[in-house]
Amino acid sequence: MIGQWQKGQWQSNLRLRRSLFVLLNAAALGGLLCLFAWPIQAFFADRDIEILQQRAILARLSAIAAQRATVADLVTQAASNGSAEFLQGGNDGVAAANLQTLVKGMVELTGARLRSVRTLPTKPQEDMKIIGVQVDITGTIQAVYQSVRAVETAKPFLFIVGALLRPTQRVAMTPPGMSAEPTIDAQLDIVGAMQIEGDK
Repeated sequence: MIGQWQKGQWQSNLRLRRSLFVLLNAAALGGLLCLFAWPIQAFFADRDIEILQQRAILARLSAIAAQRATVADLVTQAASNGSAEFLQGGNDGVAAANLQTLVKGMVELTGARLRSVRTLPTKPQEDMKIIGVQVDITGTIQAVYQSVRAVETAKPFLFIVGALLRPTQRVAMTPPGMSAEPTIDAQLDIVGAMQIEGDK
């Protein structure tokens, strides 16, 4: 009787040890999965997302690059027509001064304030010259946006080839009881094309 009880207890202990062994192995396997398998899977998933994002950016850039021929055709047509798509002026200095005046008028109409303007170096190309100015303006976000829009829809054709935006450091004076509208400083590099004499 005692022998049977001891034998039963030993078998029960054996089952308990086997169960503990299985549980410990399962826990160890789960720990290994947490330490190695899941991070690797997450890495590859993140990499796949990054690849998809880069493909989307590349597709957008390719679409922009594909428009190069169309833009070149438009420039050629405008050059042959001798129309108002080009900056006017007898020389680079006059064309740059005209561009400064044109940009100043556009900015002032939007409510933004022109703080400074300077001429960028002229860049000769085939049958035209690229005349540019760098302007520093300040104003509300809406005013700066309207300034950019005015430049990009202007005739002669103008292009913003560089932009630097930052929050305005100065504190604007506002009437009591009114909240101050956020303002930004914008530095814009604006260029236009001028036909070289004899190519009109």
